[in-house]
Amino acid sequence: MYGHCYVASEALFYLLGGRDQPFRPCRGKDDTGNVHWWLEDPLSGERLDVTADQYHSVGKTPPYATGRFGPFLTKEPSKRERVVIERVKHSTGSA
Repeated sequence: MYGHCYVASEALFYLLGGRDQPFRPCRGKDDTGNVHWWLEDPLSGERLDVTADQYHSVGKTPPYATGRFGPFLTKEPSKRERVVIERVKHSTGSA
């Protein structure tokens, strides 16, 4: 999971419908200075963090307390993200 939070969160964002769904990108710095990404609904506060286990597996909590909403680094899906989406679609038979 470590090092994949950005692309996993970006892929999930677009798989859920992109800007047409309620979840927005969030990021926060952890206690080692690394930036962690997840999705969050600004109205309900519900979080979708597909790589949270990188923290939980070592007895830590993801840096939600330092989280801020903000855009992804690219305006369109990144190349890495498009590969992930194609693999997800292929594995679920929805390609």
